[in-house]
Amino acid sequence: MAAVDPKTRDHLLAHDRCAGVKASRDGGHTWFARAKLDVAGSDTGRFVQSLNSNPFVTIIAWDPTNSCHILVGTM
Repeated sequence: MAAVDPKTRDHLLAHDRCAGVKASRDGGHTWFARAKLDVAGSDTGRFVQSLNSNPFVTIIAWDPTNSCHILVGTM
């Protein structure tokens, strides 16, 4: 699962069960970790149900009314 920034189509977010949330600013050619989203998704490690202590993210989306807000759903 991945999400595309509605204002900047080359800005992507995706969750990898082994590596956590990753982001790309060049349409997916290169990726970098977004540790703050992993911390938020796990409530600072309180809710971790996946490999390597990364939260199990079920959905990532941008707030349609404010693209500065990223919505992350976990299980």
